[in-house]
Amino acid sequence: MRPLIVVLVALLASLLGAVRAHADDATPWTGDWDLKWSAGGAHARLVQTGDALTGEVLLLGSSIEGTISGDQFTGTRNEGGRSNALVLILDRESDSLVGHDDARGWCSATRVASDAVPAAPPLDTPRAAFAEFTFAGNQLRLGLNGYWRRFLASIELAPDALSRAPEEHLGQFRRYFDLVDLTTFDVRQVPADSAQGELTVPLRQLRSDAVLPVLLRRDADGQWRVVIPDEDTLVAQRKSLLAVYGGTPPTTQSFRRLRSPRDAMHTFLKGTVEWSTEGKGAALSSLDLREFPGALQEIDGRLAAGYLCRALQNIGFRDLQSIPNDASNRDPVVIFEHPDGSIVIAPIGPEPDAPWAFTAETVDTIRSLYLITEALPPTQDASLGTIPAMTSFELREFFGSRFPALLSGRLGFEAWQVLMLVVLMLGAIALGRGLAGAVCWILHRLTHSITPLPTILRDALWLLFTVAMLYWIPGILGLPHRHQHVFVPVVGTLVSIAGGIVAWYIVAVFCTVLSRMTGRADALALNLLRGCLRIGVIAGACVAAAFAWSISAPHVLAGLGIGGIGMAIASQQTIAQFFGAGVLVGDRTFGVGDWIQCSGGAAGTLSGVVEGVGFRSTRIRSADGSVLSVPNGALAAVTIVNFGRHRPRPLELQLTVTRGATLERVEGFIATLRERMTASPAFLEGSVTIGVSGIVRDGILVQCNALSAAKTDQEEADARHAFLVHVMVLADERGLGLGPQLERPADAPANA
Repeated sequence: MRPLIVVLVALLASLLGAVRAHADDATPWTGDWDLKWSAGGAHARLVQTGDALTGEVLLLGSSIEGTISGDQFTGTRNEGGRSNALVLILDRESDSLVGHDDARGWCSATRVASDAVPAAPPLDTPRAAFAEFTFAGNQLRLGLNGYWRRFLASIELAPDALSRAPEEHLGQFRRYFDLVDLTTFDVRQVPADSAQGELTVPLRQLRSDAVLPVLLRRDADGQWRVVIPDEDTLVAQRKSLLAVYGGTPPTTQSFRRLRSPRDAMHTFLKGTVEWSTEGKGAALSSLDLREFPGALQEIDGRLAAGYLCRALQNIGFRDLQSIPNDASNRDPVVIFEHPDGSIVIAPIGPEPDAPWAFTAETVDTIRSLYLITEALPPTQDASLGTIPAMTSFELREFFGSRFPALLSGRLGFEAWQVLMLVVLMLGAIALGRGLAGAVCWILHRLTHSITPLPTILRDALWLLFTVAMLYWIPGILGLPHRHQHVFVPVVGTLVSIAGGIVAWYIVAVFCTVLSRMTGRADALALNLLRGCLRIGVIAGACVAAAFAWSISAPHVLAGLGIGGIGMAIASQQTIAQFFGAGVLVGDRTFGVGDWIQCSGGAAGTLSGVVEGVGFRSTRIRSADGSVLSVPNGALAAVTIVNFGRHRPRPLELQLTVTRGATLERVEGFIATLRERMTASPAFLEGSVTIGVSGIVRDGILVQCNALSAAKTDQEEADARHAFLVHVMVLADERGLGLGPQLERPADAPANA
């Protein structure tokens, strides 16, 4: 009954959550939208009131009005006294539109996150107008389309540019700002006031004498704006500024190559904007993380990026073009300086084409800089980029707002971090032990009939589960990376060993199951596969341990190469046996349980039952019960006769010579009989032994032992009959008489 109540409560909570989400999303059409047509685009703001929708389209000077039915809008777009039918369809996620405009054809729109865009400051001075123009333009280049309204409010078109179609103006604005980005300037050099109604600000380009004049004009309300020139002027200015690039402008993604200090900052800011999608990698690429252990670069790199973007916000960084874009000057660029650390961008190597990044010293001290700049008064406007949400900062804000005393600490740790660390570690250890026990119980139930469960496996799984959960704790709590450098190599080595133990057990289970599925014929291939997998497990554990000790992959490969050469020289025979096993696997010469006969080569002449095929050698049990260990390399070089699964049948005969037994006759009889038995296909090669075994009252005893090649009882009876007839014929030819005890049982005494 209790589980049923829990399920019902959970379902009710989910239903209430869905209803609340629907209520919160009662006006999905309201917001800022980035519109696109086949011939251009514009920015629109829509407002939904019940089933009615109204809005305005910037630049075009048109308004939108109509009604909503479900996810479809039907209405008009009014422009220049004309009404054009407009139909829009809202997608399920409420973040894009598609539709048709009678005057402009197909159209689509993407929602712009504008709720986080603060209000623009007053543009009552040339410096304020130019700062707003560059700030909003940079935000748009970073992908924050919600700043279109602020950008458009900071500009005006030159009279000659008004003749172009309104939808072409957005492209003209982008092209002009691209030219501004080719220069380097400090916004503070723009005059804070001017008695004239117009002011021209010269923007200089590094590495050339080119100058981009920017015209600012004051309107009747005393507000200053940047004047966008006409297309002919843009073409001339573009030609002058692109001369240093050989006439080819940088692409929209060229900043990701980190060729200049500005590229590094641009890449980092772009990464913060796209943090939830692909931005993490871009942001981390602009940080010099070479001093971080390889196992911590991902987590600690994200944490450092979080501190850096917040520190930039605290100091009010807003001027991307104040950072040089000259790749030829390799001097470091200081963004912020403090006795406890600085924010510096520099090349990460001495090479002329080495990429630029925030220095390792910046990454190492950025946490201290964040805590220092946190006390600064907040800036009036937002900083460039965005501040990605991170659990560690949200936890810190939570404890700081409710328990300010927990923000104090020593040795780089704050009290709340220590408290949470202890709780999470104890929980991870307990949960890891429980998971290890559960997994071992399941494995025991599944594999107890296949292979025994090693006692050390539970401890290995416990360590792996615990470390897997603890791995994320530094990033969640924002722990200083310096304190992790001591533990990572040791813990990483233990994890590598534990992972090797688990992988070793998995290999054993896998090969055992595969052996039962394939049968004896593939025993050699399975043993070779088992050996290769075990070598792979050992190599993987070694590479993982090297990674934990921050040994780079090239160094590991170089060490393996040098060590491999040394091992190859010292272990030539072992390697030969390994390749011999590969030859046997490829030829599928024999399997476990087969009786084989080998002749020639280093293995000599031998025969017996194959009992096991190993990674280096093969075990063969001969007819007398002894076990021979033959190197695989030797077996691969000899002639092998495979008699299959049948076991050769022993033939033991004792002949009594009772008449005519002279020395010459007996020796000739034995020699001829040995020669003919050895040449006969009825007996296995190398199994024939004949000789005088004793002298008794009735005569001389001659013992004949051999292994029959017969596979059935009938074949064995026929071979025995033929052999005895041959013995009698040979005895008559030699003038020897055989006694009545022609065949002696194997358990009879040798002497009467």
